[in-house]
Amino acid sequence: MTRHAEFVRGLELVSYKPGWTFEINPVAPGSSSLILTVQYTGYDTNAHTDVVFTRRVPSELYPDDLDQWLWQTLIDIEREEAGEWYRVNGARPHNPHMAPLTP
Repeated sequence: MTRHAEFVRGLELVSYKPGWTFEINPVAPGSSSLILTVQYTGYDTNAHTDVVFTRRVPSELYPDDLDQWLWQTLIDIEREEAGEWYRVNGARPHNPHMAPLTP
């Protein structure tokens, strides 16, 4: 069984929030590099839309480690979404798309 097939089989066992989907595919046809796509329909900060996140699967990741890596990836996605939605007096102090200020 290929590495890609092992990851696909592992993802079939995973569930998260209703409507969230997960796919792992080669980055390009014939490539051994893999990319995870997480998608759901919901509210982005601007509109009700399909929200899509992509993450490269680390080449050193083994299928047995998928659970921990995917768990951490979901936490990172939720942190990014929180940073987009959280406001203080209308400002986004934790905007994930802005570089942090350095002293």
